Amino acid sequence: MRSDTTRLADPTRVMRYTRRAVRELPGVEILAHFHDTRGTGMTNTWAAVLAGAACIAACLGGIGGEPATVEQHQAGETGNVCTEDLIVLLERAGVRTGIDVDSIVVAGRRAEQILGVRCRSQVLRTGHGLTPATRW
Repeated sequence: MRSDTTRLADPTRVMRYTRRAVRELPGVEILAHFHDTRGTGMTNTWAAVLAGAACIAACLGGIGGEPATVEQHQAGETGNVCTEDLIVLLERAGVRTGIDVDSIVVAGRRAEQILGVRCRSQVLRTGHGLTPATRW
Protein backbone atom coordinates (compact mmCIF):
# COMPACT_ATOMS: atom_id res chain seq x y z
CA MET A 1 0.00 0.00 0.00
CA ARG A 2 1.25 3.49 -0.80
CA SER A 3 -0.15 6.96 -0.27
CA ASP A 4 1.02 10.48 -0.93
CA THR A 5 0.97 11.62 2.70
CA THR A 6 3.40 14.47 2.13
CA ARG A 7 1.67 15.58 -1.11
CA LEU A 8 5.02 15.78 -2.92
CA ALA A 9 4.66 12.90 -5.37
CA ASP A 10 5.35 13.31 -9.07
CA PRO A 11 4.43 10.94 -11.93
CA THR A 12 8.00 9.79 -12.60
CA ARG A 13 8.61 8.76 -9.00
CA VAL A 14 5.14 7.24 -8.75
CA MET A 15 5.76 5.11 -11.83
CA ARG A 16 9.16 3.98 -10.57
CA TYR A 17 7.98 3.26 -7.02
CA THR A 18 4.84 1.41 -8.13
CA ARG A 19 6.70 -0.75 -10.64
CA ARG A 20 9.23 -1.64 -7.97
CA ALA A 21 6.52 -2.45 -5.42
CA VAL A 22 4.66 -4.65 -7.91
CA ARG A 23 7.89 -6.47 -8.80
CA GLU A 24 9.19 -6.91 -5.24
CA LEU A 25 5.87 -7.67 -3.56
CA PRO A 26 4.20 -10.31 -5.73
CA GLY A 27 0.73 -11.15 -4.53
CA VAL A 28 0.36 -7.89 -2.59
CA GLU A 29 -2.38 -5.60 -3.83
CA ILE A 30 -0.81 -2.18 -4.35
CA LEU A 31 -3.12 0.72 -3.50
CA ALA A 32 -2.42 4.25 -4.74
CA HIS A 33 -3.86 7.35 -3.08
CA PHE A 34 -2.93 10.92 -3.98
CA HIS A 35 -3.69 14.46 -2.95
CA ASP A 36 -4.15 17.13 -5.59
CA THR A 37 -2.09 19.82 -3.88
CA ARG A 38 -0.19 20.92 -6.98
CA GLY A 39 -2.72 19.70 -9.53
CA THR A 40 -0.81 16.45 -10.05
CA GLY A 41 -3.13 14.06 -8.23
CA MET A 42 -4.79 12.72 -11.36
CA THR A 43 -1.50 12.41 -13.23
CA ASN A 44 0.07 10.58 -10.29
CA THR A 45 -2.92 8.26 -10.08
CA TRP A 46 -2.72 7.48 -13.81
CA ALA A 47 1.02 6.78 -13.48
CA ALA A 48 0.29 4.32 -10.67
CA VAL A 49 -2.38 2.57 -12.76
CA LEU A 50 -0.02 2.26 -15.73
CA ALA A 51 2.68 0.88 -13.42
CA GLY A 52 0.41 -1.84 -12.05
CA ALA A 53 -1.41 -0.49 -8.99
CA ALA A 54 -4.34 -2.84 -8.45
CA CYS A 55 -6.46 -0.42 -6.46
CA ILE A 56 -6.78 3.35 -6.41
CA ALA A 57 -8.43 5.60 -3.86
CA ALA A 58 -10.27 8.84 -4.50
CA CYS A 59 -12.94 10.93 -2.79
CA LEU A 60 -16.24 12.26 -4.02
CA GLY A 61 -15.67 15.84 -5.14
CA GLY A 62 -12.08 15.69 -3.86
CA ILE A 63 -13.37 16.17 -0.33
CA GLY A 64 -11.34 14.51 2.37
CA GLY A 65 -7.72 14.14 3.30
CA GLU A 66 -6.60 17.73 3.34
CA PRO A 67 -8.87 19.68 3.91
CA ALA A 68 -10.03 18.30 7.21
CA THR A 69 -12.76 20.94 7.48
CA VAL A 70 -15.11 22.73 5.17
CA GLU A 71 -13.52 26.06 6.17
CA GLN A 72 -10.15 24.97 4.75
CA HIS A 73 -11.90 23.78 1.60
CA GLN A 74 -13.53 27.17 1.12
CA ALA A 75 -10.17 28.87 1.61
CA GLY A 76 -8.82 27.03 -1.43
CA GLU A 77 -7.06 24.12 0.25
CA THR A 78 -7.01 21.10 -2.00
CA GLY A 79 -7.99 17.59 -1.08
CA ASN A 80 -7.84 14.16 -2.60
CA VAL A 81 -8.26 13.16 -6.22
CA CYS A 82 -11.94 13.47 -7.26
CA THR A 83 -13.71 10.15 -7.70
CA GLU A 84 -15.92 11.35 -10.53
CA ASP A 85 -12.99 12.81 -12.49
CA LEU A 86 -11.01 9.62 -12.01
CA ILE A 87 -13.89 7.41 -13.18
CA VAL A 88 -14.17 9.42 -16.40
CA LEU A 89 -10.40 9.25 -16.98
CA LEU A 90 -10.36 5.50 -16.51
CA GLU A 91 -13.44 4.85 -18.64
CA ARG A 92 -12.09 7.01 -21.48
CA ALA A 93 -8.79 5.14 -21.27
CA GLY A 94 -10.58 1.82 -21.64
CA VAL A 95 -10.38 0.75 -18.00
CA ARG A 96 -13.84 -0.54 -17.14
CA THR A 97 -14.76 0.59 -13.62
CA GLY A 98 -18.27 -0.81 -13.40
CA ILE A 99 -19.28 2.42 -11.65
CA ASP A 100 -22.35 4.33 -12.79
CA VAL A 101 -20.86 7.77 -13.48
CA ASP A 102 -24.30 9.40 -13.63
CA SER A 103 -25.02 8.26 -10.07
CA ILE A 104 -21.64 9.55 -8.89
CA VAL A 105 -22.40 12.96 -10.45
CA VAL A 106 -25.73 13.07 -8.61
CA ALA A 107 -23.94 12.17 -5.36
CA GLY A 108 -21.32 14.87 -5.96
CA ARG A 109 -23.97 17.53 -6.49
CA ARG A 110 -25.75 16.37 -3.35
CA ALA A 111 -22.48 16.60 -1.40
CA GLU A 112 -22.12 20.22 -2.54
CA GLN A 113 -25.64 20.97 -1.29
CA ILE A 114 -25.07 19.30 2.07
CA LEU A 115 -21.66 20.91 2.66
CA GLY A 116 -22.62 24.25 1.19
CA VAL A 117 -19.41 24.39 -0.86
CA ARG A 118 -18.47 23.87 -4.46
CA CYS A 119 -16.50 20.66 -4.92
CA ARG A 120 -13.37 20.68 -7.08
CA SER A 121 -14.60 18.04 -9.51
CA GLN A 122 -14.23 19.02 -13.16
CA VAL A 123 -16.92 16.50 -14.07
CA LEU A 124 -19.41 18.32 -11.83
CA ARG A 125 -18.62 21.56 -13.67
CA THR A 126 -18.45 20.33 -17.26
CA GLY A 127 -20.31 17.01 -17.37
CA HIS A 128 -18.74 13.64 -18.00
CA GLY A 129 -19.11 13.53 -21.78
CA LEU A 130 -19.25 9.74 -21.80
CA THR A 131 -21.42 8.28 -24.51
CA PRO A 132 -22.18 4.65 -25.28
CA ALA A 133 -19.24 4.77 -27.73
CA THR A 134 -16.81 5.95 -25.03
CA ARG A 135 -18.09 3.67 -22.27
CA TRP A 136 -16.31 0.36 -22.25
